[in-house]
Amino acid sequence: MKEKIKFAAKNILYSIYFSFIISKKFFIYKCILLIISAVFPFINAWIWKEILNEISSSRNIQTLVVLLCVYIFISVLSQLHSSLDEYVQMNYDDAISVYKDNKFIDLYTRVDLNFFDSASMNDKINIASGGYGALLDLTWMLFGLFSALISLIISFYIVSSYSVIIGLLTIVFLIPEFIYNRWYA
Repeated sequence: MKEKIKFAAKNILYSIYFSFIISKKFFIYKCILLIISAVFPFINAWIWKEILNEISSSRNIQTLVVLLCVYIFISVLSQLHSSLDEYVQMNYDDAISVYKDNKFIDLYTRVDLNFFDSASMNDKINIASGGYGALLDLTWMLFGLFSALISLIISFYIVSSYSVIIGLLTIVFLIPEFIYNRWYA
């Protein structure tokens, strides 16, 4: 069991390292976007809470207008975040393709000409090509899990400020949802 955990940890670290080596810039952008996507829903919820408090108290119309402007600004940022995430993912995919193609070109130049056109060579290339996708999927699954963990911590903090028991129940009920969404959604 200990060796399996060690093997899995080694593969996870290699996957993250490999994803970082392909494109450091887009790797960092992608990580930042994942963290931001974990925080946006809570910012929106907090702003709506403040807007509803201002409406119910009818204290100051200027504060309400400012909160509505902040909400609109956050909504625009959320849309911009989605577009930026698509842009980063597209460029990151291109960087992966270039890296993979360069590695295969290096491989092709070292292969004996007798082996070059063989079915065995094509099978090995197809297996290696599929391995790139699996490595990168593992990395983004882990970072998605990290993003979900950030959301869970923020949720616990917000809910436990009202009641610690409800905060703990929230965690107990949210963990299965996170696992389900990660594996099946």
